[in-house]
Amino acid sequence: MAMEIGEIEAKSGMTQAIYDELATLLEPDLGDLGEDDLEPIRKAWRKIALAVATGVINHIKENMKIKGVETRGDVTTTASGVTGVPSVPPDPTHTHTVELAVVAAEVTFQQVGGTGSVE
Repeated sequence: MAMEIGEIEAKSGMTQAIYDELATLLEPDLGDLGEDDLEPIRKAWRKIALAVATGVINHIKENMKIKGVETRGDVTTTASGVTGVPSVPPDPTHTHTVELAVVAAEVTFQQVGGTGSVE
């Protein structure tokens, strides 16, 4: 799952999760208020939720320690060029064009450490 911040409307991502928790925990204490009074409060909660989600996700992405990530797959590599000029007679200008292609199946690459995000 990707870490998604969300948006000011708090309809997705971590912003929605934080807003939903704020509303669940705090709204019961506001039982006497009508909808017209509740909406500015909810708007403030949405702003708080977006601020918290943005800070948390950006911090995690920039500072997360990464260990033991493995990637597997087939690797194809090519090498091409021209052979060097021979140092012995008969023809010191005689060269060959060389092109090689190698396929290695099921190669595993390991990330042993670092910081940042994995996507």
